[in-house]
Amino acid sequence: VAPAAKQETLATSSATIAEGSTMFSSPSIGITFGYPKDWKVTEEKGKITIVPEEKSTFSIVIEKKKRSSNISVDDYVKDQKTSYGQLLQQGLAKIPNVDIAYVKVWSQNGISILEFFLFKADVVLHVTVGPADSPMMKTFDAIISSISL
Repeated sequence: VAPAAKQETLATSSATIAEGSTMFSSPSIGITFGYPKDWKVTEEKGKITIVPEEKSTFSIVIEKKKRSSNISVDDYVKDQKTSYGQLLQQGLAKIPNVDIAYVKVWSQNGISILEFFLFKADVVLHVTVGPADSPMMKTFDAIISSISL
């Protein structure tokens, strides 16, 4: 992973949650975010899953992890071994309310999945979303932009 200052930004999110949305707060994970009232949010075993209520393959999964202060962001991302198929691209993302955001773009059986690492001090939110070509990505942008740690 190249130094952050020299990387191209791959993703930018600055959408906002529409009026009439619902706020979700998780004291155990320590995050709050807005989501459309017709979507479903569940929290189980340290994972938050967000899905549209309508039948869909689209989903967002959020997990909180810790990063030791002696491990750089670049090293943390390099050490992540989870694979969601073929890695197509990776780099910085612009996400509000976090110190640094990093994204990996995966392809598995023709389906694109985005894997985000959102860093705020020693907290890391690991976020997966897909399929990335879904029209629901606009809603994801609004949700991820509303996250507060």
